[in-house]
Amino acid sequence: MKKAISLLVVLAITLSMFSAASAFSGTGPQDADTDVPSYSLSGASCFKGCTVELYVSVVNNPGIISLRNTVSYDVDALELVSVEDLGLLRGYTTPAPKVTSPYTLRWADPLANENNCAEGRLAKLTFSAKETAVSGSYTVTVSHVEARTAEGLKVSFRNAEATVEIMRRLRGDADGDGEVTDWDAMQLERYLASWKVEIDLGALDADEDGEVTDWDAILLNRFLAGWKIDFFNEFEPEPTPFNIDALDYSEKTVSADDLFPYCKTQGRTIITDYKLTSSSKEYRGIALDYSAAAIEFNAYCEGTVVASFRAKSTDIGGSRLYLSVYVDGVQVGTSRGDFKLTRSTLTKLTLAEDLPRGLHTIRIERQTEAERGLIYVDSVKLSGELAERPADSQYFIEVIGDSITAGYGMLYPDLSDGQTGANAAANEYEDGTRTYAVLAAKAIGADYSIVAQQGIGVIAGYYPHTMLKTYTETCYQCGRHEAWTFPRKADVVVINLGTNDNTFCNNGTVTLAQVEKGIKDFIDLVRAKNPDAKILWAYGMMDTTLYTYIQKAIKAKGGAQAGLYCVKLTPNRSGGNGHPSLQAHIDNAKILEAKLKELLNSQ
Repeated sequence: MKKAISLLVVLAITLSMFSAASAFSGTGPQDADTDVPSYSLSGASCFKGCTVELYVSVVNNPGIISLRNTVSYDVDALELVSVEDLGLLRGYTTPAPKVTSPYTLRWADPLANENNCAEGRLAKLTFSAKETAVSGSYTVTVSHVEARTAEGLKVSFRNAEATVEIMRRLRGDADGDGEVTDWDAMQLERYLASWKVEIDLGALDADEDGEVTDWDAILLNRFLAGWKIDFFNEFEPEPTPFNIDALDYSEKTVSADDLFPYCKTQGRTIITDYKLTSSSKEYRGIALDYSAAAIEFNAYCEGTVVASFRAKSTDIGGSRLYLSVYVDGVQVGTSRGDFKLTRSTLTKLTLAEDLPRGLHTIRIERQTEAERGLIYVDSVKLSGELAERPADSQYFIEVIGDSITAGYGMLYPDLSDGQTGANAAANEYEDGTRTYAVLAAKAIGADYSIVAQQGIGVIAGYYPHTMLKTYTETCYQCGRHEAWTFPRKADVVVINLGTNDNTFCNNGTVTLAQVEKGIKDFIDLVRAKNPDAKILWAYGMMDTTLYTYIQKAIKAKGGAQAGLYCVKLTPNRSGGNGHPSLQAHIDNAKILEAKLKELLNSQ
């Protein structure tokens, strides 16, 4: 509730609460020399749990075609919620999905042959004051990295800084003027009567039940009449400052059961009991099944982090299963073979070394598709303590596909991890974490789930099972036939199926009319499980014949008015066994990214 009125609170503060200049300190145009290219940054004030907007501007711009800078702030007190490009310069690059300090902002217009001399507001930064923050002044700094003219000359801009004042809330003070008066009670009564008033609800929850009601108004009026109501006229207590050095940094092994509640999971990732062989010995682990299935967790730790895995090859899986590992948002490992699992019963992989004491984020993501083998996270050994689960991103994208979406053959023939021979179907040439779908989702900062298998179709493929029959199971390919509960509903479901169906049309097994009906049936199934999602059929990376029939099926089911869309991807068969190459995935990711932005912005 506090966050819901944060903008109103900030506006009220701005208009009437504070006269002290330090509350709004920042470097503005009036501070810059008349001829020195400079940034300026506005300041603001707010209560804990509320948001503020800071504006980055440029003044004395001599003319540029590119600009890069960083934004630094105290991550213990502030969270950078969003960055909005205000269109002053061309070529804005969407920032990295993981938000940390310093945070890079970048504009580049490489085809420009004239310099852009625009001045004014460049970007809007929205910060949230953390509930755990200690009240006080916190500095936000914009630091110059590089700018270039159309001729390639470097231009330097002077740095800027501003202050965000996190205020200590006085309980009962609805209008934030530093006193609890009859006016506060009147404003609260008006709010409860549905008047449009600017008040701080966070100061008025007298019984601390999480909402502001008539009972809170009664208590405030009693307080003003002289009753003893302990809640009012006291400052909100300050949190105890977090002491990172007071944590336990002894080495400990965290089991899958203890780790899982702290994990942000990606894909249909579950914790389960399992057996590796026909023996009766049972284990428990976190199952990473489909391509790009992942776990991500935070930990206050130092030194080395080691994870233990168990793997089991399937009949067609080969002996190598691959993982990607990220530490603090950066992929680690000097070669693809650094995070590889074989048929050994237990494999220990070092995820990080020489970490400085502090908060770190570890992410383990599966590259190899589900049917190639089972992967379980058994435990993690670290020196430190697990921290709060990483937050979900604003958007969630589900992608349903076949070998294209699984990344089959995308690395062929450039990367073989030391293999001899040229088997394009080998696991070494597949990476489900770098497909068009994953790259597009990452580009818009969305969480994603991949449900894909090579050779599968909507109604026909190289297996007896089809996606129409198995989509609702947790992971058919890994033997998990229990119904998936769809705990997080997708904002957009992307479907890239039909390539294998078309192959079986060509050999006479099914007809195009049957495939078209299957597409309609599958749309109905996906809609039933994702009632509010936009459904986007993306097609064309290996074959375009079926695209017309996809369009007809979508139109028949209601088209855009029913939240159904299609997008044509660019054909490319230069990878393994006629599949798209890595570059083709990169190129098509841009097409999908643009379409996803269009759909999400229309919500």
